[in-house]
Amino acid sequence: MPTFAQSLSHAAARFKKAPALAGTDHSPHVPLPDQTPMRMGAGAWLAAYALLLCALAVALPVVTLPPNYHDFADHIAWGVLPHARDVLSNAAFAVAGVALLWAMRRVQTVRATALSLDTELALRVSAWGLILTTFASGIYHLQPNAAGLALDRAGMLVAFAGMLGVLVVDYLPQQRVVPVMAGSLLLGAACVLADWLHGNMTPWVLFQGGAAGLMLLLPICMCVLADKQGAATAQSPTLGISWWQVLALYAVAKALEMADHPIWQWSGELASGHNLKHVAAAATVLPVMWALRRVRQGARTDTSVRM
Repeated sequence: MPTFAQSLSHAAARFKKAPALAGTDHSPHVPLPDQTPMRMGAGAWLAAYALLLCALAVALPVVTLPPNYHDFADHIAWGVLPHARDVLSNAAFAVAGVALLWAMRRVQTVRATALSLDTELALRVSAWGLILTTFASGIYHLQPNAAGLALDRAGMLVAFAGMLGVLVVDYLPQQRVVPVMAGSLLLGAACVLADWLHGNMTPWVLFQGGAAGLMLLLPICMCVLADKQGAATAQSPTLGISWWQVLALYAVAKALEMADHPIWQWSGELASGHNLKHVAAAATVLPVMWALRRVRQGARTDTSVRM
């Protein structure tokens, strides 16, 4: 499996060689329509959404972490490994990341240009963010504290940025994905630092809520726009990911996190809510993989027809 640096280098090399709508089957000799106005409009709306979240982070009251936040239900060590199940259950993120890279590879094996360069880059950032979360969250759970929590969230942040990039590519393919992911990383890093250094959890809560809100609102807005434009001119999602499924799985993960101690008691100390939360959060990649499977099947059909 290629390393993170090799993956990004490969995507960047292809990105430099590609036209504005890289990854499509347009001939390089046919002039492509000017996407600048659409890109600027989409970028302006995304920037306004980010500014709204920033304003709320400043205006809303400070919310601090509960005193017992780091006191998870499962304290059982396995040999020299403390909080063993909380640590080891993070392996689910690595499995999800590797599976996503494998699903991408299967699509590209059928047709190298089946995924646009922006799509490929966003998916790779998501996958490597999940793999990074395995180590960052694992280190945090060895000895839960504020510094470790910041490291944990740093790994999550990369996965969030990649997933937001995939969302934008899915519904706004004319919008370049690098500024979206870079902006997400910068805003997320500021939120992590606000909690770690100043004890203010409000910005991080807004960041997560804002990302979830965008996954909910963008598909709805595009559906409304499609109804107004009519089926003949409406633009279909690039990947067709069921974002409501992503949100549902993430909601399950948050519910398990909040029920950490009750689940530990109900299960007879076999599993805690936090153990299961890691698995549910990693499962949010499943709708993306299902969409990639459909893309692969479509690419295989197109290849068969051309032959």
